Amino acid sequence: MPKKVKIDPDKCIGCGVCASVAPSIFVLNTDEGKSNIVEQYRTENQYVGEIPDEMESEARTAADSCPTQAITIE
Repeated sequence: MPKKVKIDPDKCIGCGVCASVAPSIFVLNTDEGKSNIVEQYRTENQYVGEIPDEMESEARTAADSCPTQAITIE
């Protein structure tokens, strides 16, 4: 079952750690200064997406590395 990944734009400081740890899931949007879900996995908007189960570990590493805890995985 796919995992839902969310970035809280109010918490995101645009440091880019998630994009460097998990570039297949996260991308830094330099125009807004926030991280986004890569287009391939977006569902509702640029901050919400669904990833395959096999990418969960990569997403959790990025979430754990986020200095503001802006990433959640359901």
